[in-house]
Amino acid sequence: GYLPPAFRQLWANERLLNVVEQFIGPNIAGNPVWNLRTKTPCNEQTTVPWHQDNAYLDPCALHTLMPTAWIPLIDANRTNGCMQVVRGGHRKGVTATHTCCAGGTWYVDLSEEEMVKTLGVDMERDVCTCEVPYGGV
Repeated sequence: GYLPPAFRQLWANERLLNVVEQFIGPNIAGNPVWNLRTKTPCNEQTTVPWHQDNAYLDPCALHTLMPTAWIPLIDANRTNGCMQVVRGGHRKGVTATHTCCAGGTWYVDLSEEEMVKTLGVDMERDVCTCEVPYGGV
């Protein structure tokens, strides 16, 4: 495939790699799977449901440190759409049961009931809305 120069520069960005190194050490390898998603209003294809990233991977990948970064190309906030995470969802070290596919998309979906049951999270207390300014991570 083709990776445009701007994305190659991002993957090799020293500041970003220094942050990743603090989490996983100096042996960093880029995953060949990457996504560029535009967020357009009223578009089911751009509304990503609750999920664990590792639900898209082979089960043996659960114990491999794979940090991901979401880098918005505009200010991302509650109004125009931003990521939400659930604090502590990783602590049990398991992948909850997901369903496929959400609506008319290929996204896997993790129900809130399953998150509470399997991951032991509190959906009232543990949801964190991640507003990120343009260029932030």
